[in-house]
Amino acid sequence: MRGGRGTGSFNYPWGEGELVAKVGGKGFAFIGLDGGTVSVKCGRDAAEAAERRDRYPGAVTMSH
Repeated sequence: MRGGRGTGSFNYPWGEGELVAKVGGKGFAFIGLDGGTVSVKCGRDAAEAAERRDRYPGAVTMSH
């Protein structure tokens, strides 16, 4: 990945249809190549993610 310190990578852990971007060895973005979806991790834990969903209602949605 560009712009960082060389700690980023991409892989396909579930096959060619799902690209995972990792930073520091941890999954950050999940890109569904077949369905055109993008999911991004938005917090270090569930509490931080909930805070961001509350702060930006409508912009951040929870995946199921």
